[in-house]
Amino acid sequence: MLVVGASGLVGRACMTAFGRRGPVVGTYHQRAAAGLVSFDLTHPAAAAALLDRVAPRVVICAGADPHVEGCEIDPAGTRRVNVEGTLRLAAAATQARVPVVFFSSEYVFDGTAGPYTEDAPRSPINEYGRQKAEVEIAFRAMPGSLVARTSGVFGWSDDGKNFVLQLLARLPRGERMRVPDDQDITPAYAPNLADVLVELVENGVIGIVHVAGARPVNRVEFARAAARVFNLDPDLIEPTPTAALGLKARRPRRAGLSTAKAAALARTRLLDPDEGLEAMRVARR
Repeated sequence: MLVVGASGLVGRACMTAFGRRGPVVGTYHQRAAAGLVSFDLTHPAAAAALLDRVAPRVVICAGADPHVEGCEIDPAGTRRVNVEGTLRLAAAATQARVPVVFFSSEYVFDGTAGPYTEDAPRSPINEYGRQKAEVEIAFRAMPGSLVARTSGVFGWSDDGKNFVLQLLARLPRGERMRVPDDQDITPAYAPNLADVLVELVENGVIGIVHVAGARPVNRVEFARAAARVFNLDPDLIEPTPTAALGLKARRPRRAGLSTAKAAALARTRLLDPDEGLEAMRVARR
């Protein structure tokens, strides 16, 4: 197995989950980590060279620039990673007859009719969503490919950037945190996401599958659940309309993903948001 972007939250979880089944090679770009090899998605010849060296049976593409605001500010720069680099990797894998797994997002939808099923029409409203949608469409022509759409991924990570880790950094210091009260997500605990993905890959599942949490929740509800599980003060969470947050990129509001298809295809159960948070708390011990 080859996991591109193995130093990130999702990539690291995939390294652990797939590593239980056999040998795994992981790559990093900016954050070096022991046991990983350097790889730059934007380098024109790097993908083919990496595949030739590793000769994987499956490529998991978890490498990306996931910052929604950054995509809006620098669409050309982020496209070099999220679109051009990803498609170059996928093309090299297709040439080598190796299946590819790509992580997409609920941001391919506009957030007016969630929770969305896999066959719902794409209608992105920000640059990040447009980039993900473009790759999804290109993947339709790649035999054996799997698109795993996910949402609100959380878990322990060195960069501290996911939503739950931001809460855990600020609330214990008594800092208030504004949380949008008009956005729904389907929070996915990263290790649970990776365990389900292993089953989908081993079962040869292709196409698009929503791999997220068991149910959508409002962001404020999720923040309060995190405060409860980690024994933090929920009164420091300030419900705030998205329009008042001064964000450059528009966000889907009533989005969320239906995960019934993944639940039917895998034995591993997708975790409810509260279960995922509790699993995260226990994992820290």
